[in-house]
Amino acid sequence: MSDAWGWPREHEWTIREEALDPDIIRFQEALLSLGNGFLGTRSILEEGYPESYPGTYFAGVYDKSGGQSYAIVNGPNPLVTEFSIDGRRLAADEMEVIKHRRYLDMRKAALYRRTLFSHDGRRFEYRSMRFFSMHDMHVGVIRVSLRCFDADASVKLTLGLDGTVRNEQHAVGGPRKHYRVTEASATKDGLCYLEARTNDRGIIVGMAKALEFDLEVHETGPEVDMRSDHDSTAIECSFQARRGEVYQFDQYLAIHTSRETEGGIRAACLRTLDGARATGVAALLSDQEECWEKKWQIADIYIDGDDEVQQSLRFNMYHLLISVAPQDIDASVAPRTCPGSGTRGTSSGIRRSSCSPSSCMRTLSWPDTS
Repeated sequence: MSDAWGWPREHEWTIREEALDPDIIRFQEALLSLGNGFLGTRSILEEGYPESYPGTYFAGVYDKSGGQSYAIVNGPNPLVTEFSIDGRRLAADEMEVIKHRRYLDMRKAALYRRTLFSHDGRRFEYRSMRFFSMHDMHVGVIRVSLRCFDADASVKLTLGLDGTVRNEQHAVGGPRKHYRVTEASATKDGLCYLEARTNDRGIIVGMAKALEFDLEVHETGPEVDMRSDHDSTAIECSFQARRGEVYQFDQYLAIHTSRETEGGIRAACLRTLDGARATGVAALLSDQEECWEKKWQIADIYIDGDDEVQQSLRFNMYHLLISVAPQDIDASVAPRTCPGSGTRGTSSGIRRSSCSPSSCMRTLSWPDTS
């Protein structure tokens, strides 16, 4: 069974966001978090939002940077994806949002979104799907699409890697950036790369992103440009969109750190990226579904007759499952699970923390956003 949006009605397997509310947007970002044990991400809107808090955290990557204790590092943001329509950003702080929905499918740890924007009497539909692979912990996928309902438009798609993100929460003192960007670059063929090193322990984090799209959709092909500064890098893709047509773009992510990867981090990212592109989004999603099916076959507890309790239990188990590091990574489950910068601890917590797994369990209770 599906709803009016064409999405499943299976309440006990999904967590939904039915509207954009600035007062609870950070809460929703945590609620809809994605991860695969190697990394966890807060589910921000791809294009950003003024009240948003980007968060990307890696198992075992802690740093102090002059603070009182070690904190799990909030690394560079790999999700940056932004459309501009005739010079105006497709974003909730610049256009009216007519309808909005996101849902987290806990069966396969994938986040789906549809937002209908309006500006000057013209409507624009934005859709996205993203996940971080449980089959290959270094791979992520972001698929986005745009449709202009009422008129042709000049469109620019900007995608990139943002190395300005920092940890906002500390026991003492203000926000702190626990890393420095050492490389930020982009190429005309739609690939960008960013590398950073943590301040105290010197852990290297590398991120590569590649863009693919259907050339047949674009008669003359898009105009591709690139820009990079000290802390960020981006690809800009400009094209003419025809009224009513759907334009789809796939982004492949490859992320490695020096904790689990030997040799050059950039070379490892590019190899992973090549493999992901050769596999394709459909096959990567199929692998994701298969891996998660096996996990749920072992972990799921079925409750008959109470969908709310069933959903609550699966929600808590889901957040634990995305926070358990693979066997070849020496890292514990963080006290607030992987997508949480509230995690702090002593230097001994850098490796096997003494925290109880029960400290990760969260009660499922969120405001009605309908």
